[in-house]
Amino acid sequence: MNPRFSEFHCARVDFEGLVDVLSEHLYSTPHVMVRELVQNAHDALVRRRLESDAPRDPAVRVAVDPDNGTLSVEDDGAGMTAEEIKAYLATMGAGYSRRLATTSPDGSLIGAFGLGFFSSFFVGRKVEVWTTSYQEPHRGWYFSSRNGRQYALEETDPRAVGTKIVVHVKPEFAQAYTFLGVLNLLRKYASLLPVPLFLGETRVNDEPPPWRTGQPVDEHSSEMRNLQFVGRLEEGSPPICTIPVVVPEWDLHGLLWIQDRNTYATSDLRSMQVYVRGMLVCENERDLLPLWAGFVSGAIETSRLVPTASRESLQKDAGYARLAEVIRDVLIAGLLRLARRRPVIWRRILRRHNEALLGAAVCDRELFDLLANQLKVPTTEGDMVMPDICGSSLGKVLVSLGDEPEPETMLYRSQGIPVVCGSRYGAYAFARKYCEDRGDAILILGSHPSLDVLFPEVEISGAQRAHLETCFGRPGFRVRATRLASSAIPLMMVPNRDAALKRRLEADQVDARIGTSLLNMVKLFTDTLPEDRPVYVIVNLNAALVGELFRQPPERATKLASLLEAMALAMSGTTSLLGSDTGEALTRCFQHLESFCLAGPERDCSGPVLEG
Repeated sequence: MNPRFSEFHCARVDFEGLVDVLSEHLYSTPHVMVRELVQNAHDALVRRRLESDAPRDPAVRVAVDPDNGTLSVEDDGAGMTAEEIKAYLATMGAGYSRRLATTSPDGSLIGAFGLGFFSSFFVGRKVEVWTTSYQEPHRGWYFSSRNGRQYALEETDPRAVGTKIVVHVKPEFAQAYTFLGVLNLLRKYASLLPVPLFLGETRVNDEPPPWRTGQPVDEHSSEMRNLQFVGRLEEGSPPICTIPVVVPEWDLHGLLWIQDRNTYATSDLRSMQVYVRGMLVCENERDLLPLWAGFVSGAIETSRLVPTASRESLQKDAGYARLAEVIRDVLIAGLLRLARRRPVIWRRILRRHNEALLGAAVCDRELFDLLANQLKVPTTEGDMVMPDICGSSLGKVLVSLGDEPEPETMLYRSQGIPVVCGSRYGAYAFARKYCEDRGDAILILGSHPSLDVLFPEVEISGAQRAHLETCFGRPGFRVRATRLASSAIPLMMVPNRDAALKRRLEADQVDARIGTSLLNMVKLFTDTLPEDRPVYVIVNLNAALVGELFRQPPERATKLASLLEAMALAMSGTTSLLGSDTGEALTRCFQHLESFCLAGPERDCSGPVLEG
């Protein structure tokens, strides 16, 4: 189809609207103006060093004048000619640093987008610039603007080569731009700047980061220096230890540190400060750390990460993902080194972050191999290492996944056999991986396979089974006769968790909480589960009280059965799953105990005799 009308046009830009958007909405906070002006001053110093003789003592000087409501940033860098003011300072998106970076291999320039100067109109009602270029040291220029859209430029007396920018701060921001406020901003954004930075007469960045000062003679001195640096970056208790980050091929330097704190609010306390050529870009780029490293913080400096135009975040490109992998490798290697060379510190890390490391080890093969025999797993017998759990579990590791204690745990606690508390963070996954690696059996209490292993059903006569059904058989209960190693426990009430899962997932209210596709997938699984009753009554034929069931007259046997059932229910710890509560179960237990004791010690040996 041929169009009746066709024209070619260029897109238009509403310049005034664009300036308003960039100066007022590009940045999340007005405080970034300080960072932008300081990094522009830094780049001016770098330019002068690259293009001419650098000054003997280059520096960036910031001053606050609360009486006049101004903030000034001054450098003795390259300065600007009139043409450069028009082409770069007053032209949005045309920064000189980006042009210089393409022709110079130096790599120390910070700016890239040509937008930083316009942040001053976010904070300032008027911006003034005095500059003298090293190319024309005999000429000076004065620039002024109130909105960034129009400006005045005039020649003035030359000053020392360099640039001075004065921002007349809007009244609504005056409270933030006091001496102390600006000092805190400079320390936050520019404490790692490689050139001297002053606020008035106060040196802001007098202590370089550890990775720029050279390696101390001994490891202890190095660690003390690293801990002091961390103390400047974050408040609170000092970390347990630090891990240096030195990857020259990625231009990556910095520190990771193991925190000496945790909180009930979250187990993920990751934090990562990212500096690009000495300027803070991201205060907490936590995604550069592995998800499992909730106990790790860090500060890194690199030129391989690409900031967004606002320089408040990073582009999540392929380089970002690869650098995250590099940091992960450094962290793993550091933990391995700590385990080998600093056993006292390593034991402290294990005590403080054992639970987090359980999850971490499952996520990383190297870390798991290191920690497999060292981390403690929560069990019913207390926290234990896996070799001890396996050694105490009679050839199979038992795991409880319920939020409530399983009735089976009562049996194993009486025998001193530990049951892994699988509902605790990382415990089940860690135990399962450990058993898979070593070929050990692992059983989940309450699952159908575990019943056959833990409570194998034994053959009894038809009369004996009928008697047990009379005593304990009722709707929802399935009687299972077995012989336990312990004769002290006559009866156990074990919920059929496969059946309970099936009922929950097939309930109408579940349909409203999970999607149809997911629900259909789950039902495909639950349809494979055998139809069964919700509660197993495990009858221990080795218990003397069970033997009494077959010797007592019917009325008294019924009372004894009710007593045993009430005791099993009260001791199960999962009474809510069995349609009762602990208080009700205990009340029934005492009532049946009283009834049984008052009935008298009669016996009837005519009933079915329990053999064996």
